Order: sequence, then structure tokens, then C-alpha cells
Amino acid sequence: MQKNKSKLIFILILAILLFSCSKEVKEPAEERNSVVKNEVTEKKPLLIFEHTIPSKEEDDEDIDFTEEEPPIVLTDENTPKTELIKLLESKKRHAWSLHKIQLEIDMYDVHGNSYEEFEKSGIDYLNRQKNTEIVKVDSDNKNIYCKQTLNLPSGKELIYDAVYTFYPYPKNFAYTNYELRDKPIIAYRHVPEAKRVHGKITEAEKDINKNKNIKIFEKYINKYTKEYRHKTGDKPYKVLDYVKGNFSNSGKDEYIVLFTAPFTKSELEDGIFLLEYSYIKYVECFIMENDKVIRMYKLPGHWGHVVPRDKTKIDLGEQFSFGWIADFNQNGINEIFVHRKEVFGSSFFSIEFIDNRFVEIPITNRGDILKSVDWEQSKIVVETNPFRSLVLDSKDTRPKYFAEYQWCEKEYCYVLLSNKQYK
Repeated sequence: MQKNKSKLIFILILAILLFSCSKEVKEPAEERNSVVKNEVTEKKPLLIFEHTIPSKEEDDEDIDFTEEEPPIVLTDENTPKTELIKLLESKKRHAWSLHKIQLEIDMYDVHGNSYEEFEKSGIDYLNRQKNTEIVKVDSDNKNIYCKQTLNLPSGKELIYDAVYTFYPYPKNFAYTNYELRDKPIIAYRHVPEAKRVHGKITEAEKDINKNKNIKIFEKYINKYTKEYRHKTGDKPYKVLDYVKGNFSNSGKDEYIVLFTAPFTKSELEDGIFLLEYSYIKYVECFIMENDKVIRMYKLPGHWGHVVPRDKTKIDLGEQFSFGWIADFNQNGINEIFVHRKEVFGSSFFSIEFIDNRFVEIPITNRGDILKSVDWEQSKIVVETNPFRSLVLDSKDTRPKYFAEYQWCEKEYCYVLLSNKQYK
């Protein structure tokens, strides 16, 4: 009897100790999570919604949806392609082809024990590249001058002059100047402030109907993407941010809405993501009238992460949390300019409503920072960082590059004018 009593007392003491330890572990963890959440909030000045991870019951809940006249859902898959759309898609392929050419030969390693051997290795490499012709070799200044050719879908030939310079510390050649030989002739234009953005732009945080609109957007998007989410494994979408404005000239209330969701298992296994609820999973344009959705358009492009940043003084129309809105090409329709940021790179592109759909118009696949805009000359300048490993001297000085792009109405695309190094 005494033996059984001793066992019972021992078990009770052990249970009390375990409960005390678990409480002590849990409390610091909760406090640590609170600190992390506050840090994230402070670093996201333009993000307006904070999300908590939904419970399993909320994830699995089937969204009730009944509508006598459901909206017309227009996406790339079921909207007929016009000749203009096909042409614009070919322009997009051109933009990525230009990027590919630059990516292949912007910087390359050379081998040898002396500059003469490095130079020979560099010349041999360039001679193996398509669309590239060596024009001059300047051994004294350790430069190789080249001509690179690219054809636009219209058949127009673009010729770029490139200068490659030898750098001894990483032992490679990298371009210091990349410039279009015959620049497009663009007429000077005067664009008054009143014509740079069409209609009033309202961010979600200033929308008096924000809470009601969020419920409508989430209800509709999760109904009409149910099959898509089943394929991707995505959980029901939550509104990350939205902006109200004029994007298709419908005359109705128009909203560009960004949706987020918890990462899927495969996305988590990739291990390349940053903040889960700053990642854009889906983007839709809602056309509404009297608080009723009458039309929906899916927006193209890989949007990626919303990059926390302060408001800039760059005059590219109206800025909001994920880009800018402006009629930069002055065709009467607002464009949406997006700066996409990922762990392994970034891009800067625009989206415009053309022939009953939203179309992506790429600008640069390497732009890190938007630096300036010239409305009169239709130019956009971005600071690029093409070389992560390039150093200019023994002090580990990193070069800066500024790329200049110009809108070409005739070709209906952005043309790279130059990309130059500044020390």
C-alpha cells in the first residue's frame, strides 16, 4: 500500500514539473512571435492588411455563393486573341530575348596566367556567341568592342555597341557600356499633369467601403478560382491590397485587387520565399456597379513580393503599395507599373487594358530601382545591378549601372537605349 502511495506521489510531482516547463517554453515563444510581427509591420509602410494564418476549419470551409446573374469572367484562357494581342505577345518574347542575350554575355570568366592569355580567352568566348561581332580590340586599355544585333518582331533591326572591360580581381570581362547605335526618333511631347493619370485613384486604406469590398472580392475570387486552387493546392485567397481607379474605361467602379494565401507545401520546400503574407498569389480586376460585380479580368505577370518602401518623389503618376498608375504612353488608358522583387532578381513591367484583356508589357528584367522618368521624351531610367560578384578594385568597390528605356509607339514596346556603368 505504502509502495503504491509513493508511486502516486511521484507521478503527481512529475506531471506538475512537465506542465510548468511547457508553460515557460510557450510564453517566450508567444512573446518572440509578437516581436517578429511588430518588426514586419514596421518594415511594411505601404502594406495595409495584416493577416493571421487561418485555422483548418476556415481553410476547408466551402464558400457559399448564390447569384442570379454571375459576372462575366474574362481571362487569358477564354478571351479570343486579336492580331494586336498576338503582336504584343511577340514583343514580350523580344524583350526576354534581349535579356537573354545580355545575360549570356554581360560578364564571363576568362582563363590564363597573363593578360594576353586572358584577352585571347575573352575573344574566343565572344566569337562563339550568336548575334555578336568583334569590332575592335584595345589591348592597351584592356577593352573589347563589339556589335550585337537583334531583330524586332516587325523586322526592324536593332544594333547595339558594347564595350567589354577586363577586371583582374574576379578575372573576367564585363560590359561597361551597352548602347543602341541608331536611337528611335521620338518627337518632343508636352504632357500636362492633368493628362498623366485618368480619373481619381483611391487606395484601399482610404476607401470608406474597404471592409465591405474586401468581403465581396474574397467571396467572388474564391468561388471562381476553386478549380484553379485545386490544381495549385492554394488555400482560399485573402485580400492583400487593392486600388480603385480607371483601368479599362468602363465608366464603372474598377478595382485592381491583390490576393495572398498561405504557401503550399511545394512552395515551402523551395525555400526561396520571404514574408508569407506579402507574396502576391493572384491579381484580378473587378468591375462593379451599385456594389455588384458585373465583370472580372485576370491580370497577367508574375508579381511576386510586395517590396516594403516609402513613397518616392519620382513622377510616374500615382504611386501605391505595389507600383504606379499612369498613362505614360498617352493613349488614353492608365497603365499599371509593377516592380516585382524576388530573392534571385527583379523586374519592372507595365500592364495595360488592350482588346478586352489586360496585357503585360515588359520593360526590364533587371531593374532594381526606378530612378527617373522623362515624360517629354517617353523615357524611364532604372538603376540596375547586373553583377553580384564584380568588383572594380582591391577595396571591393561595386559598380552602378543605369539603364535607359524609351517607349516606342510604332513598335508598341519599350526599347533599351543604353545601359552604362557609373563608378
